[in-house]
Amino acid sequence: MSRISKDNIKSSGNIAWEWYLDQPRSERIAVIVMIVFALLCIWKAATWNDAENVARDAAIEQARLAKPLTPAEIEQQAQEAEKNREIRRQERAAADINEVKGYETFLAEDEVYYKAQPASKADLEKIRKTLALFDGLAESLNKGRQIKAVTTKDDQAYLKGIENRLTKLQQRALPGLRLAFGKHADQILWEYNVDVVVSGNGNTTVNFISTMFAANSNIKATQQQIDEIITKLRFKQARYSWYKGSEYQYYTLKTPPDSQLAMFKFGEFQNLDK
Repeated sequence: MSRISKDNIKSSGNIAWEWYLDQPRSERIAVIVMIVFALLCIWKAATWNDAENVARDAAIEQARLAKPLTPAEIEQQAQEAEKNREIRRQERAAADINEVKGYETFLAEDEVYYKAQPASKADLEKIRKTLALFDGLAESLNKGRQIKAVTTKDDQAYLKGIENRLTKLQQRALPGLRLAFGKHADQILWEYNVDVVVSGNGNTTVNFISTMFAANSNIKATQQQIDEIITKLRFKQARYSWYKGSEYQYYTLKTPPDSQLAMFKFGEFQNLDK
């Protein structure tokens, strides 16, 4: 075999090789690198196309081999889905009932407290805690009503018993708590020359008496400051007058009876679900 040389390549009339061999060594190396790079790109493109084709063919084959579900299999899947939903409902029911049980200790403490002494003697902190109990337990009991369909008869009886206890406690405590609030408010506002008197059947009216209430702006500002607490206490009306026995202006409060369970949300009471 003859050795390939520049001369015998030229004699073959191969113009491309002739041009290539006439180039400087650095240029020839650059050409080789470009050719190798181009070949690599072509190879990778072919590989990607092969992978895509394989994946496509596999999907087609899987779809061809897949069998439609029989009516029995469809019914079995539906039953399993319903079983899982029932499990989740039972778990939620257990969690909601445990939430009510979490309040039961506080309910029992307040039952003892308000049997031992009149609610009118409660301090401001006790008033706050009792109102928080009324609201929080009512909301938890409302969740219990929402899951009534999935609770046992024993659970339903338990929740009903808690509702009755809370109703009785509200009826016993709220009139006295309104009176206690009036006494504390009167002491606090004394230095501002404001008298506070609670009146009406069941202590449902709170009266604010001061010459400052000759100005409507003072009436409005005071009402905005106390609206939430007197609403939670279920006062029916807040009155503002210059002096005792004078004409007054008033705000009517939308509050439920003491015997009604309700949740306080967004500045107002909301009834429990039926």
